[in-house]
Amino acid sequence: MYASPRYPEPDEESVEAFVQSQPYAVVMATPPSGHPTASLLPFVKAGERITVHMVREDATCRALADTGRGSVLVEEFLAFTPHTLVSPDYAGQATLHFRAVLYGVEARVSTDRGRVAEALEELLARYEPDLPHLPLADEETYGSDMERLAVADLRVVSRQAKFKVAQNRDAATRARIAAWLRARGGWRDGHAADVLAGR
Repeated sequence: MYASPRYPEPDEESVEAFVQSQPYAVVMATPPSGHPTASLLPFVKAGERITVHMVREDATCRALADTGRGSVLVEEFLAFTPHTLVSPDYAGQATLHFRAVLYGVEARVSTDRGRVAEALEELLARYEPDLPHLPLADEETYGSDMERLAVADLRVVSRQAKFKVAQNRDAATRARIAAWLRARGGWRDGHAADVLAGR
């Protein structure tokens, strides 16, 4: 991500609140030879630790295991807005609004059944906190699944955050953009307007 001075990096509290509000992360890694690969995954972040479960044969899982490093992108598309909201004729004012956090991570991949079950319990506690389930240690129920899964424990070693939410515009222009989004009423426009308005 380009670190533009027009969009200063948000504070730690805002970044953490955003990351915790998101339902998935894009985990990326590059194998020793070949091109980068990526997987969209549910995740748990606690402090500087991010945990994901993966299929062992996933190319991203293999790349993490082989190299011990990768990246994790947590992102949210908000809206595209046309240039006419800022300038009637200068097309360079058209823009994409988003929030994104990119972590550089050191990875440790484990296929130990106990660790995989522990990681799955963490994920269930985040995504399904009130739903009952059979114990993950039940071999008859989960044995074949456990044979296919791994857990990647990712330690954050760097972070870059960018919230591109019209903070480079004056209050009147931001209000106009937010009002336009509400009037358009498209997918996520109301949410995008709230974010741009600082709510």
